[in-house]
Amino acid sequence: MKMMQTKNYLVPEIRKIVLVGCGGTGSYLAEGLASMIAGYRMNIILTLVDFDVVEDKNVYRQLFMPFDATGKKYKSEALSEMLNMRFGLKSSFSTERIEKQISGGRDTIIITCVDKVSVRKLFKDSQLWLDLGNDRTSGQAIFGTTARPETVYEEKRRWKNSPHVRALPNVYLRAGLAHLEDTPDVPSCADTPFTEQGPLVNRWAAGIGLGIIEQLLVQGEVRTPCSFFDTVAGVVAPMRITKEYLN
Repeated sequence: MKMMQTKNYLVPEIRKIVLVGCGGTGSYLAEGLASMIAGYRMNIILTLVDFDVVEDKNVYRQLFMPFDATGKKYKSEALSEMLNMRFGLKSSFSTERIEKQISGGRDTIIITCVDKVSVRKLFKDSQLWLDLGNDRTSGQAIFGTTARPETVYEEKRRWKNSPHVRALPNVYLRAGLAHLEDTPDVPSCADTPFTEQGPLVNRWAAGIGLGIIEQLLVQGEVRTPCSFFDTVAGVVAPMRITKEYLN
């Protein structure tokens, strides 16, 4: 049987990480990311972005303490303080609207852990973008570098000319976000009863996201830029970079 050729994406030097969304998935991903930065002693500036305030309902499924809700702290503020104290970091936080956070070049990873399609679309031109999403029992993490079909096509055209890829389709292309809209009247995970969605799915999403981040920050090359999971089936399905992946 003919083996399918796979390639890696070589990661540029990373100096900054901006995590947008510090809720169910974002808070647990932030904890793992902070542990990684501190443990490997990485010289990386971490900024947490979220303008929501911690509420009592957030304590049960997100990484917050009851006093964060009592003190009406912003999620990004409470999380930054907690991680700095625990891991000795100097992370910063922002409570400005997400639209003002769209920045960063080849040295900045943008990570989105948000519910709305409209918010995801704002980041489609980010050069290094990791997006995480989930429903009640399944989800995915997708890393990419471009939303331009012509750039991906060029990568396919030169497939045989290099052992590495220079560009990867981001979630805007992989999930067809251009044709999707926000679903009205869908409650957030914090407003969903535990009998319908417990905290497990967010931890799974954070876990597969951290697997990709480990490739980006520690290994310096990405082999599996996309992973899907299903908590009911107990399955995680990573995807390698093949020519077909670029379709």
